[in-house]
Amino acid sequence: MPNKLWGVYWTPANWICSFFPRPTDDASSAQTTWIIEQLEYLVSLATDADYTPMQRALHPAHILVTLQGKDGAWPEVLNLLTGEPVTSERTREPARLFRKLNARLASSEFAVAIAHAEALE
Repeated sequence: MPNKLWGVYWTPANWICSFFPRPTDDASSAQTTWIIEQLEYLVSLATDADYTPMQRALHPAHILVTLQGKDGAWPEVLNLLTGEPVTSERTREPARLFRKLNARLASSEFAVAIAHAEALE
């Protein structure tokens, strides 16, 4: 049975990128930009009465922090099973999600990753 919630499929718990959104139930890779769009959508669904969608976005966000490269960017296409890049292209899109999470949570939790991404642009 597919692991589908909020209109997307989710990776298994034993993958490096566990509980990440993925485009299909059998996809083992995804564009980071697409992942960020899905996570931002979840953040937008959260309300003061129900933070559940945002909580679902926080776990992948924390893993994305660990995948940030020395260049301040992330793989544009990510192997969700291994956490390795699929191509050599890089993106800074996760910083956009991190800014939204910091604002929504009134936090600076992702400030270091954001600063690293912006410093090397």
